[in-house]
Amino acid sequence: MKSPGFAGGLLLSAALAAAQVPGPTAEHEQLMTFVGDWTAAGMSFGAALRGEFKCEKFPGGYHVVCRGRYDLTKDGSTEIYHGLDVFGYSPEEKVYVWQGANSQGWTPLGSIRGQREPNGWTWSRETREGGRKVSYHWAIVESKDTFTVKATVAREGGAPEVFIDSVYTRSAQR
Repeated sequence: MKSPGFAGGLLLSAALAAAQVPGPTAEHEQLMTFVGDWTAAGMSFGAALRGEFKCEKFPGGYHVVCRGRYDLTKDGSTEIYHGLDVFGYSPEEKVYVWQGANSQGWTPLGSIRGQREPNGWTWSRETREGGRKVSYHWAIVESKDTFTVKATVAREGGAPEVFIDSVYTRSAQR
């Protein structure tokens, strides 16, 4: 008997794994609130923030993937960056997960955890920067077709400082 080979084994493993995975949960469905085309306006790290991004339901219904461009303007100079965010839910941990990367090197892959709140979301991340503990916290308040985002950072030994205070407005439903 001939063996299925490496590729055949991978396909068989993937088919077996897919057969054992339950469908998206109600928690996964909650993520769909992010789906749409968005514009952003506000401030980030003391700079004026303007941006546009698109969030789409990823095939399968377990994740939302967002891609965008942001302009940060301060003292007459504008920095442009591009971002990629993936939002999901971990049934094992019973927590939402936000993974991201941007064109300026920010990559907190798998390290931002969130909870659904009655009027929005809270997300947090603890990390080390320059050998010191740093805590990030995002509070997102939802209303019809808008998200108000206030984010703080607290460095070890210091008080929390606001680093994002912005409004995101849905410009189109996807």
